[in-house]
Amino acid sequence: MELLFASDEFEIHGVSYPGFPLIFDRHMDLVCEAFDFLVKYCIKRGRVQSAHSWKAYGQSIYDFLSFLEVNNEWDWRNTNLNRDDTILVSYRDWSLGTLGLKPSTVNFRLRIINAFYRHALLKRWISSLPYQLERVVVKQAKGFLVHTSSKGNSMLSPDVMLKSHGARIRVLNLVQIKQFLSAVKNPTQKLIARLAVQAGLRKDELVTFPVKYIRSPRSLTDVSSHISVELNPADMHTKGSKARTIHVPLGLMADLWEYVLHERNKLEKQSGVKQAQLFLNRFGHPYAHGGLSLNKLWNNLELPFKVFPHILRHSYATHTLSELRKKKDCGVDPLMYVRNRLGHSSILTTQKYLHFLDDIDDDLMNDFQAEIDRFSMGSADE
Repeated sequence: MELLFASDEFEIHGVSYPGFPLIFDRHMDLVCEAFDFLVKYCIKRGRVQSAHSWKAYGQSIYDFLSFLEVNNEWDWRNTNLNRDDTILVSYRDWSLGTLGLKPSTVNFRLRIINAFYRHALLKRWISSLPYQLERVVVKQAKGFLVHTSSKGNSMLSPDVMLKSHGARIRVLNLVQIKQFLSAVKNPTQKLIARLAVQAGLRKDELVTFPVKYIRSPRSLTDVSSHISVELNPADMHTKGSKARTIHVPLGLMADLWEYVLHERNKLEKQSGVKQAQLFLNRFGHPYAHGGLSLNKLWNNLELPFKVFPHILRHSYATHTLSELRKKKDCGVDPLMYVRNRLGHSSILTTQKYLHFLDDIDDDLMNDFQAEIDRFSMGSADE
């Protein structure tokens, strides 16, 4: 069993889909059922447009089929191994026990595998599903400043799924953000960190952010606090290839402009290659796609708390919500504002930050964005 990812030459009806997952058996024949499922869920449905999501779908199906292959070549169509267990129960318990995966990871894979089996049932490749549906109670998401019942709603869920405990979002308070920014000595990395914590960008968005989006402060005479920047998926990577508008504080835009004129200019000359991306590494090349190098660099700071781009994004969302709630006359709905800046499809995704406002409640919460700008300005000469 082997998992490969398509090149630019892979086409469906004349359209190229680089990065599309392809699963082959031990004879290097394409597993047609898996291919049919992945085409439907990753391409036809139109809701899974990110190559990262394609990879997750392909990896989940590949891991499951590989598990069956090494276990006496079990056939995925055999939905009952014996009277007590199903093929999915064996895979689930192996993932938890032998592999030591987290329950959330196992559940993520099971959801994709369950979708594969539902697809197989519709195609009549199997006569029954390897699980039964049971009714479970789920809590309602809390509305913004709205009381909801603690009883929650119910939904049908496959009985092979593990009980889920929502992963706790980690956020940094202002003291921790200052400590982190003080520890980052590289000017490029510091600006990347500020763009994450002051505009809420994802890892991929940070490393593909175009230099052409940076404007001279002198041309922004009509701007008082922030600059609206339109993120175009034709220019950079955005989740689901969706456009959205972010607000970059004026002080940060000024520092980014200085970076383009000086530090970045030196780095680009060093590589001898004109780069479209804003941030360049010490060799004058863009950072690795996916931002994994940032995780490694920031983990090496040996801070008493973990920092990676998504924690900074969470921190931006939570701090911004907190400040907007304090400003009763700001004229915008705090949740809707943060949702639009982050690019969430559903307001329910944004609501989760309401639960973590206490994590950042300190005496330094006033004017969060301006405070970060002032602090960064003071440390620039260090």
